[in-house]
Amino acid sequence: MTRPLNISDAHRCIFVHVPKAAGTSIKKALDMPGGGHPTWMHFEKNFPERWQNYRTFSVVRNPWERLVSAFSYAQMENSHWHDGHHAKHPDFDTLKGKSFSDCVQMLIHERDRLKHESWHPQFPWLVSHENGQLVSKVQQILNCSNLEKDFANLCALWNIECAPLGRLNQSSHTRYRDYYDDTTKALASQFYKVDIQLFKFDF
Repeated sequence: MTRPLNISDAHRCIFVHVPKAAGTSIKKALDMPGGGHPTWMHFEKNFPERWQNYRTFSVVRNPWERLVSAFSYAQMENSHWHDGHHAKHPDFDTLKGKSFSDCVQMLIHERDRLKHESWHPQFPWLVSHENGQLVSKVQQILNCSNLEKDFANLCALWNIECAPLGRLNQSSHTRYRDYYDDTTKALASQFYKVDIQLFKFDF
């Protein structure tokens, strides 16, 4: 029988997987199936009993760093989930040979050209459309910048025994701040304004 995506019946928990926020490593540690990124509404609608009774958590990431990671990931011909010959990243051809500045300009002015979910702001995965507030059912929101400690604390709090948190599906890039100039920083800050305010991120 197929196991539900991003749900662990063994640990009685649900993981709301925001793209490019260490989710692949989390799912590997908790033996959760699948590679998709459904929002909280997917679980409420399709698995209401689990949604009501299981513990729920997510991970968010500094949006400026996440954008650099998404850009670097899109330019990888081969990665954890993508094979350059059979299943390329959906934006690999679009961004091939492009600079980070080109990517940011595209994100702002030609948004429809970028297909992967990792370009989206993070808040839609965790916020109610009715009131714009974080969904209270997601009890724990971890920070990617302190993930090993946060995840260990979560496992201790919920009395979960799991494999060590590895590093999977990573892209290769230098310090994210080095990618930005004043223009790209301002554009990214505006595009991810809600994430920055909601999750209290600093550049």
